[in-house]
Amino acid sequence: DTNGELILTTIDPKVYFNLNLQSQDLLAKGLDLSIGVNDIFNQGQQFIQPYNSGHAPLPGVAREFTIRLNYALAFKEK
Repeated sequence: DTNGELILTTIDPKVYFNLNLQSQDLLAKGLDLSIGVNDIFNQGQQFIQPYNSGHAPLPGVAREFTIRLNYALAFKEK
């Protein structure tokens, strides 16, 4: 507060759900596709300060979508 006294606050716990689906050998051998969602319910992360820094928790990353296409090259040994 303005007098320099500490104010205790409680941060409610949150559970984050992530989902990732992967398909291997999609159209050709070695071609993989991965689709994912982080923080499905869009709760938003908060970085809580472990010390008195004079400001609210810092916001983190909200819901995030990812698509990844991966191709593995196979080399024949001689």
